[in-house]
Amino acid sequence: MDAQTVKEFLDLMVSVRQTFDQYLLDTDLHGVACAAGTLTARINNLKVIVGAFEDREPNPKDRFELSSLASSLEWLRTDAWITKDFAGVNLPLPLTAFATNHPGIAMSGEITYQEAITMLNRSVREVVLEGNVVPLSA
Repeated sequence: MDAQTVKEFLDLMVSVRQTFDQYLLDTDLHGVACAAGTLTARINNLKVIVGAFEDREPNPKDRFELSSLASSLEWLRTDAWITKDFAGVNLPLPLTAFATNHPGIAMSGEITYQEAITMLNRSVREVVLEGNVVPLSA
């Protein structure tokens, strides 16, 4: 696990979370609020970890937190109560450093909720935790 990659992944997560803001105004979309709250909590955890990297190397507790994040993302991806509120919605995801550095895994542009959450889950599992870095030429 590389500290810079975790920072870039955090920025990607923040970008995905920010795309939910336009849908949070509708109080009937409880699934959107749940997904936003879950991502916000996980983002806050990652901010603490990234801040700690200034003073130390990543450790097993960080790996555990990122593994837990992956489990939360899997739940967000598969829970029908949450996903139904994103039906037919395209999220405008900006280009991030993570997407630039890992084009085979991360995306930008108009993507669906399912694509966004699947991308985050795959990114944390395959790049952040496993270190399978896709070269820029891919």
